[in-house]
Amino acid sequence: MENKINEAFRNIRAEEQLKQDTLKFIQKAADKKRRNYRKRTALAACASLFLIFFMGLLSYQLYFTESAYIDIDVNPSIELTVNRLDRVISVYAYNEDGKNILGTLDLKHKKYSDAVSAIISEMEQEGYLVNNGLISATLRTDWNEGTRLTYLEQTVTKYLSEHHNSSEHEIYAVDDDTKKQAEEENVSPAKYLAIAELQKIVPDVTVEGCKDHSISDIREEIHNHESQMHNQVKKRSQDKTHSQDKKRNQDKTHSQDKKRSQDKTHSQDKKRIQDKTHNQDKKNSQENKSGSENAHGDHAARNKKSGHND
Repeated sequence: MENKINEAFRNIRAEEQLKQDTLKFIQKAADKKRRNYRKRTALAACASLFLIFFMGLLSYQLYFTESAYIDIDVNPSIELTVNRLDRVISVYAYNEDGKNILGTLDLKHKKYSDAVSAIISEMEQEGYLVNNGLISATLRTDWNEGTRLTYLEQTVTKYLSEHHNSSEHEIYAVDDDTKKQAEEENVSPAKYLAIAELQKIVPDVTVEGCKDHSISDIREEIHNHESQMHNQVKKRSQDKTHSQDKKRNQDKTHSQDKKRSQDKTHSQDKKRIQDKTHNQDKKNSQENKSGSENAHGDHAARNKKSGHND
């Protein structure tokens, strides 16, 4: 650019000083324009870098913001923290069995459906999940609960079906309070609720004493106590019925005995009255007969005396 300007000025006829002054002015203007361009370019680059940084920071914050907690419990108890993109951003084991499972898996940044399937598969391979077992999974989320719960249900069902595992499963949502209380006891929400249910039947049971047991074991304990209570209620009912029947029989027997006694007394009284009446009649008859005989004797005696007198 500068060479072209110098070449152009050599062809112009004017005083040398004027040409030099004009050339300097033009060069100065061109330099200023170049500096302004560089400045605008630098500002644009800075703005672009700032925008990229801001978007990256926003994306990072969004990616690592917790949106849901999925807890899986067989006896290995594991928690998955999930973001809004349904990706696992952290994992946690509630017990040693859970740590053993997580020690062989890389679950971060996977879709939670893939992570859940991987956990169940590892539990099955390690012998924690057997046929006719129980998988308990809970969901705590602040967004899209219905869809996520359905998807979680489909994930577990699909795995069990494809691997011909006849284990039962229960999948449900929990609220913030349940999740918080379970965290305070360092157990999964499903196990916390199972222990709370057992405590209603056996008040002296503690979370600490049950946390190393599987939910299946806890549910079986609940069933045994409920059966025992049912049998006790049934026995009390039978005993009450037996006592009532016994009392009714006793009352009936007593009434029958009383009636028989009354009937006997009545019969005895009636017989006594009849005997007394009969005896009285007999006595009266005898007295009448005796009186009649006496009267006849007196009459005969008078007749006999009258004959002697004649």
